[in-house]
Amino acid sequence: MIKPIRYLLALCLLSSLFPAASAAAGPSVACRFSGDSSAALTLEGLDSRVYGVQLELVLPSTYPEADFIPWDTEAYALCQTETDCGRTTVRIYLLPGAGRPLGDKGRAALGTLEAETPLDLPDQIRLTLLDPGLRPYSGADRTLVDLEERSSGGTAGSSGSSGSGGSSSGENDYHRIDVNGADHGSVQVSPSRAQRGETVTVATTPDSGYILGRLTVVDSAGTDLELQNRGDGIFTFSMPRARVEIQAEFHRPETFPDQSGGVDYDTWGGLPYLDVKEDDWFWEAVFYAHHQGLMNGIGAQYFGPGEPVTRGMIVTILYRLEGSPAASLSRFLDVPEGEYYSSAVAWASASGVIEGYGDGRFGPNDPITREQMAVILHRYVQYKHYSASARTSLSGYADAGEIGLYAQQAMQWANAEQLITGTSATTLSPRGQATRSQAAAILMRFCRQIAQ
Repeated sequence: MIKPIRYLLALCLLSSLFPAASAAAGPSVACRFSGDSSAALTLEGLDSRVYGVQLELVLPSTYPEADFIPWDTEAYALCQTETDCGRTTVRIYLLPGAGRPLGDKGRAALGTLEAETPLDLPDQIRLTLLDPGLRPYSGADRTLVDLEERSSGGTAGSSGSSGSGGSSSGENDYHRIDVNGADHGSVQVSPSRAQRGETVTVATTPDSGYILGRLTVVDSAGTDLELQNRGDGIFTFSMPRARVEIQAEFHRPETFPDQSGGVDYDTWGGLPYLDVKEDDWFWEAVFYAHHQGLMNGIGAQYFGPGEPVTRGMIVTILYRLEGSPAASLSRFLDVPEGEYYSSAVAWASASGVIEGYGDGRFGPNDPITREQMAVILHRYVQYKHYSASARTSLSGYADAGEIGLYAQQAMQWANAEQLITGTSATTLSPRGQATRSQAAAILMRFCRQIAQ
């Protein structure tokens, strides 16, 4: 009995040395369409000791824009397309992140193949499995395997654990977000790839002397997506289950009069906001801020005059007034790269316009108080070498004692310049939150009286 046992052990050892040899007899690739132009790919019948994969698909039509998005965000993925005689060869090279094996429990959720037009996939593809040294396993180099289409309720990429580290449900496919180049401004998107239902933020920054004229977001079928206007050039939308394309158009604003007297506002197109009436005290300020490109609405038809303004928004407005100069990284712990206010905060900090809370934070999303706004404007005036010597007594306000020591001079200056006036005859509300209507009024006075 000893000799047969030795043969059996040797056979098991040989199989362990060449795991793909056993896998090569059974692996297949399953696909599940999510829309006509997007297909999720899952490798099945896979040995757990495979560390990479190459796929080669020959598509019967032309797909020059075909792309592959891995589910594992840490994976290295390369997608190459070659078009010839009306056919497209797509080569996908995928390595999981951190040197992990590709699959587990016989299955690996790979990612999504996307195109601009409906995909027509072949019945078979060529598959290469890679060993820990990222070399093709013997007998598994460009092996022709079946490509099996599954329904949306099928098993392709479902439940089982994936060595790619990403969810294998079609609801969690990552899709690309493309931004077309725009003249006279820039567009930042976060994240650059997203799952269906994920909120995507679009931050638009016009060049000095320009404003945002139009922003469109469409999916791969050409359908316009609903945008939520968060104000001051910031928009969000919900990611569909398809690739998205963003187009922004910037243009110069029409020359707005420096003085309000005798202006026929109807000739300027009025305002699109249902919550700003001509008899509101802030109507002219909102009109000015809107047509000068200083502030946008918080929705297609609403300005949100009573909504709070954040510290990041105010700094961003000053940054745009300054012409959006180049800025280094921010020193604040709560100001990461890639946010709409990141460069503005970095510039303002380096210029001495802001100092933060003193504990390493700036609080970009915190509502700004009236005294904080006074301090920031006062420092900006000093940075620009404008006159900042005006002062007035605030003793007539019953709550003047509530002004922080750091803001005393700034509030005296802002009140003397009529930038920040009382919220009533006897109250200044220095620590009250500045609303969007108040910010519009302050900015209009500041631009007309000081920053000319």
